[in-house]
Amino acid sequence: MKEYYKFRKRLETLPVECPVCGRQTDSLKSYTLPDITFLFIATQYGSEQHIACAECMRKAILQNAAISIVKTNLLWPIFVFPRLSVNLTRTFVKGHSEVIIDELQFKIQQEWK
Repeated sequence: MKEYYKFRKRLETLPVECPVCGRQTDSLKSYTLPDITFLFIATQYGSEQHIACAECMRKAILQNAAISIVKTNLLWPIFVFPRLSVNLTRTFVKGHSEVIIDELQFKIQQEWK
């Protein structure tokens, strides 16, 4: 078990390419950003999965926040702002997201077989 955790720890800082900007990064993030439209008489909810380096992810989160202010109007501070602020804060944590580490581990295990 100890070897497994050492392996996972090494994967946390393994440099990979950002799919957005193409730069090598040791902090690739994968977040689900909300897509809500509130028009008083109708509401639509969805989400989009984004994978990017920390810098590109911050841009995507801030862009999503700006668009969401218009689309969700009164509901923005209740539903959108808390989620986006948590995701924005998490981009400053060094290392890959758990989803990315799991994918890297899966790819490496497939190559060893």
